[in-house]
Amino acid sequence: MEPIVATPRVNSAHLANFRGKTVRLVGRVLAVNGSNAILEAGDQGQVTVNFVMSGNTIMQDTVVEVLGRVENDLSVQELSTAHFAQWDPVQYTKMVNLAMQNKDLFG
Repeated sequence: MEPIVATPRVNSAHLANFRGKTVRLVGRVLAVNGSNAILEAGDQGQVTVNFVMSGNTIMQDTVVEVLGRVENDLSVQELSTAHFAQWDPVQYTKMVNLAMQNKDLFG
C-alpha cells in the first residue's frame, strides 16, 4: 500500500514555499486561454494554472479546486480539478493561514 502524501491547501502567497510539491489551490477562474487559466486565489493573488488537456470544462467565473504541482515560475501544473458550488475567499484564506501556522496538525 502506498503511503498517503499530504497535499497542503495554499493561496498565492504560499506557492514559493512549495516549488516542486503537490498542493491544493482554490480560486475563481478569471480567464481561460486554451490549456491555461488564471485563478484568483482567496488572498486575491493571481495564479496561472496549466491544465493537462485543453478543452477542459473550466469556465470563467466558476470556482475550482486544483490539485497540482507548483512549478518554478509559481504556476501550477494541474493533476485534477474539482468544481466548488460555494466559496468564501475570506474564510478560506483564514483557514489556509491557520493550517500554515499549525503544520503539525494539518500535515
